[in-house]
Amino acid sequence: RFGFDIDLEGLSEDEDGICRRSVALARRTSAVVQQGDIEHIISPVEGADHSRAAVAYHSQRGARSVLFAYQLEGSTTPGPRIRLDAIDESRSYELTSTDLTTDQPLSVFGAAGAELAAEGLQWPLDTPCTALIWEIAAT
Repeated sequence: RFGFDIDLEGLSEDEDGICRRSVALARRTSAVVQQGDIEHIISPVEGADHSRAAVAYHSQRGARSVLFAYQLEGSTTPGPRIRLDAIDESRSYELTSTDLTTDQPLSVFGAAGAELAAEGLQWPLDTPCTALIWEIAAT
């Protein structure tokens, strides 16, 4: 069950937009997130750097994935690469990155599964308390 524990009538226009985009994202990705396999990529509790976290969910057939990256706090170290170990290296993928503060996708691009597993994605965030979501679909 998906819901908000907030007064929806008291939201600003920007906050209302974030809520609408969040619900749309949850509806698009719920099957993968709820029924897919989880891949913990960057831990916010293990290792020396506790400023970042990344987790991905993969459909059981490998056709779709959803990747969440979080910048939890400021950091003086460069962001790590986000490598997707559980991705099918023999497939090609279209990645759509989303920031819930805007209606438009930040970027849409293609990548080979082998590249996503070996090289990964550049860490995209540097501002504390920010997040980025990639919807990944086999082409």
